[in-house]
Amino acid sequence: MTRMILVLTLTALCASFPSTPAAADDRVSLGDDIHVRVGDHVDDVFTMGGDIRIDGVAAGDVATAGGDVVVTGTVEGDVATAGGDIRIEGTVEGDVATAGGQVVFGSAGVVGGDVRGGTPGVSIAGSHREESFFGSFFEKLGSFALLFLLVFGFRRLAGDRFDTVRAAIVRAPLKTPLMGLAFFLVALVAILGSAVTVVGIPVAAVLALALVLAIYVGLGMSAAVLGAMLPVERLQGRETAQLAAGVGVLFVLSLIPLFGGLSLMVATLVGLGAVAMTRLGQKPLMPSPEGPYR
Repeated sequence: MTRMILVLTLTALCASFPSTPAAADDRVSLGDDIHVRVGDHVDDVFTMGGDIRIDGVAAGDVATAGGDVVVTGTVEGDVATAGGDIRIEGTVEGDVATAGGQVVFGSAGVVGGDVRGGTPGVSIAGSHREESFFGSFFEKLGSFALLFLLVFGFRRLAGDRFDTVRAAIVRAPLKTPLMGLAFFLVALVAILGSAVTVVGIPVAAVLALALVLAIYVGLGMSAAVLGAMLPVERLQGRETAQLAAGVGVLFVLSLIPLFGGLSLMVATLVGLGAVAMTRLGQKPLMPSPEGPYR
């Protein structure tokens, strides 16, 4: 969870480069690839809908939404992608993060900061870093702990809206995933449409962050319903315990290859659809008496 927020936040910062005319040393593009050739020395590099290749030197950050990044030269800042892969054949002095992609390292790849995303167990040549199974396990555990805290805070601050979103999942378990998928696609089109103009890029970044927040609230709401459905007597009437149990179940499922990813995707679409249908609870609904809540 935190990985995607980190990536989109970094992307949003990079998106703000052209809010005024881009500096001469910046490389900014919408829908086109960017190639920093050998011998070139640039500052920040950002593109939406294009790939980035750094064979020269980028003194700032490198970020792309919907594209891949290949580094054979040097990046003195951070590298981030949303929906793309990152290949490190050169040197990145900052952090590397991807949401929805992979981080792949060549024999000469060196990263000075943290690596978020990619395949566990891949060594980083030169820095001799390796993400162990336990490192990946505890990072994922921390992400689900943050998911619990996010939804717990939502329940404490907006209990009625929490009940409304939760009730929508119970009343329309088949409709909500379809609504979630439709909402995600519409939001994605809105984000890309906003990025068509230079002025709209910051708006697109804000919309992307809002979508990420809605996704994780939705996933947490699915966890709350899942926890309430568990046939455990001690969970009856204890909403906080139900939420914790549901998040725990999703965490365990996430450790299962393929099936875990599919399960999380379905849970996310169900919750996102409920958020979209209720607009975070503007229309009060309560679970039916025959629902899973006890």
